[in-house]
Amino acid sequence: MFPSNPFYGDDPLVIQVQASASAAAVVTMSGEVDVCNYARMQQVVIDLLLHKRPAHVLLDMGKVTFLDAAGIRALLTCRYDAEQLGIRLKICAAHKRVRWVLTVCDAEHLLH
Repeated sequence: MFPSNPFYGDDPLVIQVQASASAAAVVTMSGEVDVCNYARMQQVVIDLLLHKRPAHVLLDMGKVTFLDAAGIRALLTCRYDAEQLGIRLKICAAHKRVRWVLTVCDAEHLLH
């Protein structure tokens, strides 16, 4: 586990999960997904996949202003794990910075 980012003090990532009896679950994030907190984001999604088993998981990253390589890898891992369980996972909203990083890294398929 990585310590909090020394430049920000507290973890700059906020995660909220809305999962009900409906077919889709929404994970809303705001702040930054980076090497200091990607594991927490990944664990939240994995727990949702394993315990709630929604048909779809929508990641709302409209308020995520920074995404580094560790965050991208975590998203790809979550997508793979979801597919293995027959669950569709996609980013339903992405901040322009996140969209740009995903495009540059050839990972924009997470948006569809």
